[in-house]
Amino acid sequence: GEGDHPERLFSNTMDCSVSKWEFTPCSKTCGPEKGKIIATRRILGEPSGIAAVSCPVLSAALECNRKRKSCPQECRVSQWAEWSVCDSECDAGMRTRTRRVTQMPKRGGEECPQLKESAPCPGRLGEEKLKMDAAEKSENLDLERRLAKCTRDCVLTEWTQWDTCGLTCGGGWQKRMRNVASPATAGGHCPKEGGNEIQNPRLEWRQCNQ
Repeated sequence: GEGDHPERLFSNTMDCSVSKWEFTPCSKTCGPEKGKIIATRRILGEPSGIAAVSCPVLSAALECNRKRKSCPQECRVSQWAEWSVCDSECDAGMRTRTRRVTQMPKRGGEECPQLKESAPCPGRLGEEKLKMDAAEKSENLDLERRLAKCTRDCVLTEWTQWDTCGLTCGGGWQKRMRNVASPATAGGHCPKEGGNEIQNPRLEWRQCNQ
């Protein structure tokens, strides 16, 4: 009949339409084996009509890494060695530890991390001394030797200028002082500040405006 005319049959035909190819990265960019790239595309419009072109292949696998180039070699290092002996027997000091390279980096591999690090020594010798009782002190000769070596008296500054006289006439007193420039360590001696004694390593008086 009239409805079966070829022009009418083809007028409503719509071929399958698909998107552009999208590609995954190569599954292996280096090493002894080849890799794969997966290519995919999706259907944008389904085919319709008796003469419509059906949808093509929507996925494919492509070879890659055909040259099989060698992979980058990362740096590898050993475990940290034990901490060194503290560089100062007295109070705070520093200690170090090291590690070594077991595999050098090649072909752009990750560079080696830090191979040496330093840190403050834990605790202070003065604190050890406070924790020791008389019995421990007599038995621990090594610590006693270290304490003796580290015991230092405080260091005082030079005398300050004389301060203002207490009286403007009739005789008064004025003083000058010495402050602590470096504190005593490990039980060392340091004279106390202040006091009204005429003889004091950190305080001196004299008469004025007589």
